[in-house]
Amino acid sequence: MKNPNELKKHISFRLNECDSLKNYLEEMALKGWKLKSVKNGFRFEKITPQELHYSVEILAKRSFYDTTPTKEENDYIGSYKNAG
Repeated sequence: MKNPNELKKHISFRLNECDSLKNYLEEMALKGWKLKSVKNGFRFEKITPQELHYSVEILAKRSFYDTTPTKEENDYIGSYKNAG
């Protein structure tokens, strides 16, 4: 049964469209959907509509199919999580 508090979307974007994807994610938050994960599509969770700010970056030397972050990438991601 479909969970009304979750939304799955397949979003295609090119590497040079990071700003467009960032804007899309921020628009989704204003509509009440917060990005939860990006595995087998974008997964959103229902939230109270709010202004959220995203950053979209492409990590170098990665295969599209390799989704396991390296230690350095985890450290990098962790610094953003710690900053809120």
